Amino acid sequence: MLGLNVPVSRYSGSVVVGQNTALASGVEVLFWSTYQPTPEWGTAFINTALVDVRGRRKPAYDSYKLMTATLADATRAESLFGSERARVVRFTRRNRPPVYVAWADGGAADRVPAPAARAGALERLPALLGGTLQGRTLEVTWYDGTVETVRDLQAEAAGPLRKGPAFIEAR
Repeated sequence: MLGLNVPVSRYSGSVVVGQNTALASGVEVLFWSTYQPTPEWGTAFINTALVDVRGRRKPAYDSYKLMTATLADATRAESLFGSERARVVRFTRRNRPPVYVAWADGGAADRVPAPAARAGALERLPALLGGTLQGRTLEVTWYDGTVETVRDLQAEAAGPLRKGPAFIEAR
């Protein structure tokens, strides 16, 4: 199950990875396991809750909120590239331009990223997005809500995914 062995600091990124992997694979509806911890259902339902036992929001809460707001009007998910180490998914949206959700790491969410594997995936990002986004100003929003404007995707080859999963939109 997603997030069982992932530290809280990395779990919020794994929320985006797991949910978007499912959407890119054709899953049409996703439900979160539990909002509040439910220890009577087992440890997994404590670890994967969006708030802690005191009702405080965990980092995953904000990641989930960002993801659902960004993809609220998505009508189609298309995997442009996918491997164990990286994925780029284009979401066509009803009333807004497409958004690309991309990430690169060393594999499963509970493993430390492998620098060489991550670098290889990052090198592919401009090629995967270049035809559509070449020369455009991009807004990159990471899973933690941090936003950065990228003016040259080629120059930022190592940048867009350096912090983890990102939502990439042309502005």
